[in-house]
Amino acid sequence: DAAALTVPASYDQLHRQSVLQAARMAGLKSVRLVDRCVAACQTLLMDTELESVDQTSTSIQQYSDRTILFVGLTGQSTETAVLRSEESRLHQLSTTGHWHSGTLPWLHRLVDMSADAFIKTHDLDPRQSTQSASRLQIACERAMNSLLLLPTASVTVKMKRANPFVTIDRNAWLDACREQIEGVRRTIIKACEQASVSLSDIDTCVTMGPLLRIAEVRSAVLGGLSETTEFHPVDRTDVARGAAACLAGELPGRGDVAMPPHGITSQTIGIVVEDVRGRRRILPIIPKGTSLPARTNRRLTVGKDRSTMTLSLVESSGVEGDEWHSLGRHDFEIHGDPQQRPARTRMIGFEIDMNGILTVRAQTPGSPGSSRLPALPEPTLAEDAIAEWTQWIGEVR
Repeated sequence: DAAALTVPASYDQLHRQSVLQAARMAGLKSVRLVDRCVAACQTLLMDTELESVDQTSTSIQQYSDRTILFVGLTGQSTETAVLRSEESRLHQLSTTGHWHSGTLPWLHRLVDMSADAFIKTHDLDPRQSTQSASRLQIACERAMNSLLLLPTASVTVKMKRANPFVTIDRNAWLDACREQIEGVRRTIIKACEQASVSLSDIDTCVTMGPLLRIAEVRSAVLGGLSETTEFHPVDRTDVARGAAACLAGELPGRGDVAMPPHGITSQTIGIVVEDVRGRRRILPIIPKGTSLPARTNRRLTVGKDRSTMTLSLVESSGVEGDEWHSLGRHDFEIHGDPQQRPARTRMIGFEIDMNGILTVRAQTPGSPGSSRLPALPEPTLAEDAIAEWTQWIGEVR
């Protein structure tokens, strides 16, 4: 009847829309997107509740009033968030990270190191052909899994006449990934600054991702935490259970489960405006970190010499979150005398729902009502294409 899907908190409008499209094609009718950091931390509340059934009811109270740091480093993204647990309810305070800064750059460093070692040891570069380059990448993926536990790992590439191999030292690989380690560290510091807490204030640290199991990586990115900080590594199963718990708390008649968490917007939504001199600038209307659901209205006015009104939407972007990405624009025709201010004015409503999806509504000229505008950015698949894929998947399932 209802499904919860986890996504990195840093996912933007396009990523979130794509996940919902995939869910529709899979035949899921009602879908709730839950930020992965929230789902991972919600699992702690579930475990605490289960313990309190067999022990004492004071367990939940002891877990309340805690500041939680989540650090996730997976193939999807780097994700850092600060949350607060108050009376068995999570409140998301901040989130940082980006989908471009997951584990893939770490793999790229390992591929480059291995290729250099092959050149030095065997006088050959596996990257010269597509076939050997793909074999090198697959071998490096296996070697990276080995380096999680071992100080060295071998990388073997099958060639026509032989199977040459090289040995990679984990410390040398981590030295080559110093930029990635510092990037994760910056997201942690930035998340704490946005939440107005210091690393020493963290009571519980939740980690996700195999790379964070390496002691050298963990100590480098989590330095500054208190000696009393509790550590809880989680995996995908834990995150799935937490997401289901978040959804269950929102359903009616489920007073026996923890209350649903309070989420925040992961990106800033803005509009492009012009001043009296015609200079364009971006006006943020729903800042990052706003409690969900988020709503606001803006009254837009166009110049007397314009025959149409344009609404251009932008979204914060970039690994550091200091850039802007265009979502698209809506054009409105001006009805009535353009010299009159009512004809040049339109009330626009903006809303970001619990899934993090932006909805824009525009006032209907001549009436107090409003109409919903098409989604921006434009969906990657049309409605008829989604229906065809849904039917095809249903037939082959």
